[in-house]
Amino acid sequence: WLFSAYGGSSDVNMIRLIRASDGEELWCNEYEDGDQKIVTLELSRDGAAFYIGLDSGVVAAFQCKDGQRLWSYEVGETVPSDWHFNASSDGGKLVFWAADGSLHCLSAQTGERLWQSPTSLEAPASWQLQSSRDGARVYYTTQGGSVVAVSGVTGDLLWTAPSLFSPSSSSTAG
Repeated sequence: WLFSAYGGSSDVNMIRLIRASDGEELWCNEYEDGDQKIVTLELSRDGAAFYIGLDSGVVAAFQCKDGQRLWSYEVGETVPSDWHFNASSDGGKLVFWAADGSLHCLSAQTGERLWQSPTSLEAPASWQLQSSRDGARVYYTTQGGSVVAVSGVTGDLLWTAPSLFSPSSSSTAG
């Protein structure tokens, strides 16, 4: 399946599902969400749902089969255009950073907030995260190059591995 998402200058967001094998459009839906624009789209691990992030800080889940909205969650603040979230490999969680520096974890099935980390975590280098296969840990890289692991269950800091390089240095794999 391929998704095409459009959050244009109007107040309509369009999402369509295209079959990857032949390019046939299976459905196309418009979502009227005021001035909000789609900034990210993530497919669930089982392919049954997809999640969108709007620039206003709303995360919403939709069914792949027909594009119907399952749930939405308001982060409560605007987000940058390169915002990203991670669907855990176990399919049960959706994890993302908020602009205030806290990490949020939602139930992928219901949109219920499972936890929110303290804002005292070291700032991420990017909005991207990785989850362990079982969803028990979430990893990210800091602006200083350290690797951080937090609990996928509680959001608590588990460990920090210091950077091998100073922030101003770079390395090339050969």
